[in-house]
Amino acid sequence: MSMLQKIAFFDFDGTITKADSMLELIKFHFGKKKYFLGLVIAGFYLLGLKMGFLSRQRAKERFLTHFWSGMDANQFEEICKTFSVCKLPSLIRREAVDKINEFKNENVEVVVVTASASDWVKYWCESQNLAFISSEMDIQSGKITGKLKGLNCNGPEKASRIKRDYDLSQYGEIYCFGDSSGDKEMFSLATKSYYQKFN
Repeated sequence: MSMLQKIAFFDFDGTITKADSMLELIKFHFGKKKYFLGLVIAGFYLLGLKMGFLSRQRAKERFLTHFWSGMDANQFEEICKTFSVCKLPSLIRREAVDKINEFKNENVEVVVVTASASDWVKYWCESQNLAFISSEMDIQSGKITGKLKGLNCNGPEKASRIKRDYDLSQYGEIYCFGDSSGDKEMFSLATKSYYQKFN
């Protein structure tokens, strides 16, 4: 591979989208009443996170468990697919898609790197012919457990997954786009990084 190869890594939530896709999925399926009740419960998990009682991963897993634990995995997949078709397109930033298409037209490889789970991200990525790196929901005996399979793809794990899947020494330019502190380690891999470019 030529050293002139270029690659661009895009965070998903808040960078490509206008809102957190995990929360929007919950609102889409359960409705606003249960969604807002869940946010109240999530507040306790966030408090535990800030006080050091819970890691970011455990706080996220407890939130996911509250809504999805015990659901049939096939049912969850259908919910995610419907959300991806009916709601997710309205959350996508036009400016982000324009930039992605610009890169693709210039033969720059584009990869989405997200803490969101593949279940609701993959359909949009596939529709755009984009590779993606994401968190994975854990499934046991055909049921959603609410836990993640492996580590949450955020912070250091974003950089770790990128380096696992791509030999960055083969790229002359590495672009990174993100909007939060969870993208800091990913930015450290870049030759050019863009913080909150589309906000």
